[in-house]
Amino acid sequence: MMRKSMSKLMTSAMVVALTLGIISQSVFAAPSVNSQNEGFDEISTKGPKIISTAIKSTDEDWVVLGAEGISKGAAEYTSIALNNDDVPYVAYVDAGPSKKLSVKKFTGNSWEIVGNEGFSAKKVKDASIVFDKSNTPYVVYIEEGKGKIVVNKLVNNKWKTVGTYVGYGEDVSIAIDSKGTPYVAYTYSEKNIPLPIKHMNGLVVSKFEKGIWKNEYNSGILLKNNKFSDPSIVFDDKDNPYVAFNNKGINVIKRSGKIWKNYYLLCCNKKGDVKHISLAIDDDRNPFVAFIGSNGKATVSKPSKGKSWEISKGKAEYTSIVIDSKGTPYVTYADGKNGGKAVVKKYEDGSWNTVGKEGFSKKKVKYTSIAVDSNGNLFVACQDDANHKKATVYTYTKDSEKQTADLTIKYDGKGIVTGWEDGETKSFEIGTEITLTALADEDSVFMYWKNSEDQVVSTEPEYTFEIGSDETLTVYFSEKSSYLVTFKDGNGEIIETVSLREGDEVVFPEAPEMLGYKFVGWDKSAEEIKAAKEDIVVTALYEKIAQTVTLDVYGGTGSGEYSIRDYVVVVANQPVDGQKFAYWEDQQGNILSYSRSYGFNILRNLKLSAVYVPKSESVDIQARIAITSITKTEEKITFVAERVVPHGNTVVSHGIIVTNNSSIGSSETDFVVDQLDVLNASATTKGLVGIFVLNKTALFEETWYARGYVIYEDSKGNVFTIYSKIVEETIN
Repeated sequence: MMRKSMSKLMTSAMVVALTLGIISQSVFAAPSVNSQNEGFDEISTKGPKIISTAIKSTDEDWVVLGAEGISKGAAEYTSIALNNDDVPYVAYVDAGPSKKLSVKKFTGNSWEIVGNEGFSAKKVKDASIVFDKSNTPYVVYIEEGKGKIVVNKLVNNKWKTVGTYVGYGEDVSIAIDSKGTPYVAYTYSEKNIPLPIKHMNGLVVSKFEKGIWKNEYNSGILLKNNKFSDPSIVFDDKDNPYVAFNNKGINVIKRSGKIWKNYYLLCCNKKGDVKHISLAIDDDRNPFVAFIGSNGKATVSKPSKGKSWEISKGKAEYTSIVIDSKGTPYVTYADGKNGGKAVVKKYEDGSWNTVGKEGFSKKKVKYTSIAVDSNGNLFVACQDDANHKKATVYTYTKDSEKQTADLTIKYDGKGIVTGWEDGETKSFEIGTEITLTALADEDSVFMYWKNSEDQVVSTEPEYTFEIGSDETLTVYFSEKSSYLVTFKDGNGEIIETVSLREGDEVVFPEAPEMLGYKFVGWDKSAEEIKAAKEDIVVTALYEKIAQTVTLDVYGGTGSGEYSIRDYVVVVANQPVDGQKFAYWEDQQGNILSYSRSYGFNILRNLKLSAVYVPKSESVDIQARIAITSITKTEEKITFVAERVVPHGNTVVSHGIIVTNNSSIGSSETDFVVDQLDVLNASATTKGLVGIFVLNKTALFEETWYARGYVIYEDSKGNVFTIYSKIVEETIN
């Protein structure tokens, strides 16, 4: 069952999307809007929310997280880790000339650089990322050349070196114990020793203590062709470190107290050709080792039980293993039988079974790395051949295929809903289109449908909608002797509907707000409403406020001073030779459009820059939303969200969510649509580019957190939900 907000928060919502003009009268009623295109649309009601908390896919739920190809160019050594809030972070090395290391995180909207892009001082190989208990990310990497091993951690959004350097090696792995102490395991050969020692090969485990890196374990051999490689280090729940590595087969060592012991040895053939070792430990302290065996197949070994399984049908590469909170191991690898595409398998009921589609990536992948969140959702980062070898992250939402929402129908008055009893609840799959038909008794008439927030969602007896979350709808009937008065705001949206009988007094609703306009009254008086004695619609009237804003355009035309809500078109200059137009960006760095000609209704002082890139560089075109403006009065906070969704997609729903719960509002994981204590102000427009404005009443010294969102569907039927960064404002 989907969670439902339990608090009803006072709000007035105004959605603004772009049209080809606005009404120019000084006093007017509702401007005409085509909700499929850009336009101003102000609402005070909304139907059952269409929510996608999980991404749906035709490929059994493996889908790209955010955009395909999150790196600027080709990427190597992709490594994924989740922080304590289940936010994915990916470290990768630029495969181009720079060979520098970068880290990005997924914000619920898009992938954003963490710290500086390409922050490593030198060219890099074999990088990985982990988190400590305080949610601080660490990365370890090896510099090309002699193989200097460096650990960085994020401090005030800058990557700082931990100590000086760890040592010199060829392969490296990092883990952090529960006290926050980082450990690094690395293998080395004679070419990594600053003072060359012939035929020296070995393994070192080093920890950072009292400001320096200290060796905990060091085992080397003076034998030619006795290679050590592919270390993987993890901790059990007692802070005992385990290290798996290759030396003529799979070796596992474990520290108990201060003593390191050989835990396991799995010999291979004479070549000992074992690689891509990945180690994980379950809650019972059973190690699982995933690796590519000497026969080239993906293999998993459980040393404590003396078991090993070959899990790939043929040759494979880049094994990576993770264990979820229930103790289920998952392994990903690039599968040679499927053209090098990504495969994930899990161990259940005594066998290894494929998760979702076998070979779910579009093309060949490399450097596969897997992570699992607290809800059992899987994430795989890789180098993606389908996107010019850029880094891409796929996700598998564990229970999305079975995700349902409950709909409850209630009656008020004399009548029925076909196929429903009063108070009956039914479960539906998320996204199901539902049609409800109300039938009034002989002495009654149908009035309207209201949702659980007491808002009128339809005045038609037959109501069709897509269900996206738990909802309660109440159908209202009245006696035939009464008549219906429907109050609408400046965009024709229903504010309130009341049933009147002869002699009743007319009570007008609170004046609806409209950005850039002043409410001046209603198009019908109380006397006219009473005299009608039949169903009647009453519409708000407005007067335009004289208010101007300034637009500065850099790299294009359209600069000037405009009245607020004027429709403006900016056109980017023709690019110089070797360049191409990429997008329009505002003064806050928000991307607002990917089209050279960009039309919009201006609401704020704005600086727009046309951004150009080399023709050879691909433009990362993806859906985006940002809170671009916050203003306040003594009793109201106004949040403005601007969105852009690429052509070929369809907007399902968009809006702004708000909360005054600080613990929710400060969490990217918890502050999402359909959460407890989160108010969703959603729009009815479906434009790919547009603006949403939310006016939120607030008390003195009350803080409100806000976040824009867009739910959209791509051409393949996949549904995505993206979010803006979280903002906050306080009335004071």
